[in-house]
Amino acid sequence: MNNFETLQKVVSNIRENDRGRILLCGDLNARLGNSSGLIHQEVDRDSPVGIPELRRSTDTTFIPPGVAISVGRNSKDSGTNSHKKPFLDLVGAQSLLILNGRTLGDSEGKYTCFKWNGNSVVDYFAATSDFLYQVKRLEVGAHTLYSDHNPVTRTLR
Repeated sequence: MNNFETLQKVVSNIRENDRGRILLCGDLNARLGNSSGLIHQEVDRDSPVGIPELRRSTDTTFIPPGVAISVGRNSKDSGTNSHKKPFLDLVGAQSLLILNGRTLGDSEGKYTCFKWNGNSVVDYFAATSDFLYQVKRLEVGAHTLYSDHNPVTRTLR
């Protein structure tokens, strides 16, 4: 069993038994390029505020009206790696929305890791739709000499 399968079991157990809101964060070493992490999108044209809804084939996950989170996801990192598919499988199966590159404070999808051979986005925040109301900002801090990863912080309401 790989790390993503283990994480999938843990998150699934929390969702099934505790029915809790989830904010998953950490260094997942997954390079997603510009992938949105969504299986498909639908736009609710009858919505009074015209906010697009996101839906996954496995759930009714969406961005609720009034939440300052973009449907599209930006990333300065156009590269991908072998962890992309397992991470996107986890996100899709658990109806999580990747917050990097679509929230206030990180709308451009800033690099989170700086190494001698290139920069990347590998540190992520992902949340269930019922947690999105709590998210105010996500920020990638300035690079320091103490780590090859930038601090990534989120501000909650």
